[in-house]
Amino acid sequence: MKTVKEFAENSYSDVSVGLFTNSSMLFNEHVLIAFSPLDHVEAKIDAIDELKFNAINMPDESLTLRKILNGLKNFRKTFDGEIAMQVMLLRLGSFSNAEKSDAEALKSIEPDHVHLYTVYRKPRLSIVKPIPKEEIKRFASILTREGVQKRKHILSKILNTACNTSMLESRCEVSCSNLRENRKFLISEG
Repeated sequence: MKTVKEFAENSYSDVSVGLFTNSSMLFNEHVLIAFSPLDHVEAKIDAIDELKFNAINMPDESLTLRKILNGLKNFRKTFDGEIAMQVMLLRLGSFSNAEKSDAEALKSIEPDHVHLYTVYRKPRLSIVKPIPKEEIKRFASILTREGVQKRKHILSKILNTACNTSMLESRCEVSCSNLRENRKFLISEG
């Protein structure tokens, strides 16, 4: 990462270097050191509860939610850049990952941004369903009430069945009455 960052700084005047991660290796000290020169990291986590984590992600038995959460919290303590958490909100059978306890756990990571998405294409499991836009806004409101302050919540819902760059370019900013005036949501719709 250091080499990439140096190349970018030497080759371009106004550039930032970031990385997208599934968060599964952030408990590894070598990974944390490698990420340290970056300007921003987008870390994915879809569940904060062990049961939900296992149901949604079906991880290898050696990968636990506790390991991931501890890695994210340690990363936040040592990383000077911006951290965005990406959360795909969904229904899996009778439960969702858009509850107050999920917001509390996200708060404990102290992200600079929280990006909220929902299912936009057919999932592998038929019991996985998207969460309606109103529930996404409700969860963003919970994040705000839980003290994820001075942070930007970005909601993304792609309404078509496939995602492509032209869809991502058609975005509109909306304000929500139940949030503070400085809270804006970016809704991507195709």
